[in-house]
Amino acid sequence: MTKNTIKIAGAMLSLLTAFSFQEAQAQTCVQPPSCESLGYNKTETDCSGADIVVKCPTDTSKMSCLKLPSQQSVSVGAILYGDGSVSRELITNKKPIGVVFDVSNRLAVALTDAKKDGSAGTESMYWSSQTCDVEGLRNISSTTSLMGDGSAVSTGIPVVGTDGRTNTNYILAATNCGTKYAANAVNAYQTDNCTSEFCQKGQWFLPSIRDSANISRTREVIDMTLNSLSSYGATTLKLGYSESYHTSTEVDKEKIWVYDGAFLTGNKTKYRYVRPVLAF
Repeated sequence: MTKNTIKIAGAMLSLLTAFSFQEAQAQTCVQPPSCESLGYNKTETDCSGADIVVKCPTDTSKMSCLKLPSQQSVSVGAILYGDGSVSRELITNKKPIGVVFDVSNRLAVALTDAKKDGSAGTESMYWSSQTCDVEGLRNISSTTSLMGDGSAVSTGIPVVGTDGRTNTNYILAATNCGTKYAANAVNAYQTDNCTSEFCQKGQWFLPSIRDSANISRTREVIDMTLNSLSSYGATTLKLGYSESYHTSTEVDKEKIWVYDGAFLTGNKTKYRYVRPVLAF
């Protein structure tokens, strides 16, 4: 056999060996499982607003996701998001709208004050344009009367079982108060971060003295969270007589309860700020 013949035979043997090896590999190859069979059966749209999102390794357009129950994370100072979920942690794919201050009544305070037109921002306003006694609205004349009706006073802060949403509804329905600036402002409050029905315009309200007392007790924690959300436009609560807040609790036809770090009574026709509150 010539040298050239040997070389050709050797090359043919190499090709046959390589082909046989590749054929053996093909015969033993197993089809990888699909994303769907592994549980990655949702799209990015399906997982919008989820707390946990995991993408399929072989096709990142397929994913699995989980929304945690908000009850697990409800505590004072927790962040309320526009989809109704609550978390102690800042979740990057969610938009915050408030900070929890009352766990038992499930109430949160807005990230900002409200202007007269309901937009987010700072603008002082009258409670109402004229004196009036709002029909249906419970008048609380002093901390003594609060104690006398079975509620309590703790560290100088009056507590009474009046509800801010109910109070605001009475004020909005009143026909003898002229323009009801404070109630109108919170009722018209709207945040772009709201993606659910519960936080739309008409759902926010003016806190009662009970609500304001609960805000006061937890103010330090609330302000810490508000500070952490400054990139979302959040502002801390005001403090001081010249920066006081209206409440929805009436004293009499001329006065309401006012919060400025402490509680005092003040005329309805005096400029103060409003911070909307929301039930979730």
